[in-house]
Amino acid sequence: MELLIVLDRSDTQFLQVQLYDELRRMILSGTPKPGQKLPSSRQVSEQLSIARNTVVLA
Repeated sequence: MELLIVLDRSDTQFLQVQLYDELRRMILSGTPKPGQKLPSSRQVSEQLSIARNTVVLA
């Protein structure tokens, strides 16, 4: 599963907060279906070109 998330690096909000907000929005809208697994933190960090720790904190 590929996440369609765009992070704004010029925003004053931390990347982990942006990622958290986007993941929350997706989950509340039903974008991963119930029971569907999210990609691993390693996959998300590679896809978004951010540190894995940032993904884990989100």
